Amino acid sequence: DPVIPRTSLSDYVLAAAASQSAHPALIDGNSGETLTYGDLLRLVTAIAQSLAAVPVRSGDVVALMSPNRPAWAAAFYGTLAAGATITALSPQLTEREVSRQLRESRAVALIADASVTQVAQAAGDAVAIPVLDLTVLCETAAATGEYQGSSSTPETDVAVLAYSGGTTGLPKGVLLTHRNLVACLCQHEAVYHVDSRDVFLAALPFYHIYGMSIILGYGLRHGATIVTMARFDANRFLALIADRRVTRLHLTPPLAAVVAAADPQLDLSSVRHAMSGAAPLDAATVARLETRLKCPVGQGYGMTEASPGVTWVPDVGAGTPAGSVGHLL
Repeated sequence: DPVIPRTSLSDYVLAAAASQSAHPALIDGNSGETLTYGDLLRLVTAIAQSLAAVPVRSGDVVALMSPNRPAWAAAFYGTLAAGATITALSPQLTEREVSRQLRESRAVALIADASVTQVAQAAGDAVAIPVLDLTVLCETAAATGEYQGSSSTPETDVAVLAYSGGTTGLPKGVLLTHRNLVACLCQHEAVYHVDSRDVFLAALPFYHIYGMSIILGYGLRHGATIVTMARFDANRFLALIADRRVTRLHLTPPLAAVVAAADPQLDLSSVRHAMSGAAPLDAATVARLETRLKCPVGQGYGMTEASPGVTWVPDVGAGTPAGSVGHLL
């Protein structure tokens, strides 16, 4: 297929990273900790090798439970490079909820941030799987050598076991293959023009498909710098937009309202495009947001089962009515 390359998600997302190894890939919005694209490639390879020693084998499921931070990306793509499947968990889940997802997904290991150690360890013990500390995993990984790739992973293998819903019952596991996720990113090429000059702010969680695919995956694929937020705080969110000179905003309607109401003295002039998803954004809020930011504001519609993009308002060539979710991808 000339449009959708037959490759793994990790290979596709990190394809151009080696050519800009010194460029910042991820920056922790709190600490300022920075991973360059070269750092990320080395960590992904090292984590894949470390997981093989657990052992994690091709086709196994590995769970990842952490707030947004640069190490999340390293663990995510490192797991995929090992040929395993990722199931991501919200750090807000209870021990019972974590245990359920671990058991249902048949996870063989849980990678957990230090902030969720107590819940993660209890859940890991309940289902008798090892719990790996995310920071230790990254720090002890022999971060040397170049990215080895995961081209041996068939594109039809499940890359992500995403949990969705919960509004009408228990959350449901959604099987997303490497091809599903790569296709979703490819579908945005004609409507979303991102490059290495762009800076994203990841306030939306990576464990959710919007953050995982559209912010993290698409951003890294196109060489952007992604600033992470571990937990949302409205004042900090606005300050990071100004301080880190964020160029593209990925919003939900509540976040859009926060930006629209921002102090007029706060310099948000770096933003040149904003995108809202996850719920409908009314035309009045769009108008207020465009007035505040002095740039286009679009919307998209998606669902976890679609990896997630279904429709999108193009970032150039306007003409889409305010309130529309855009063109079919």
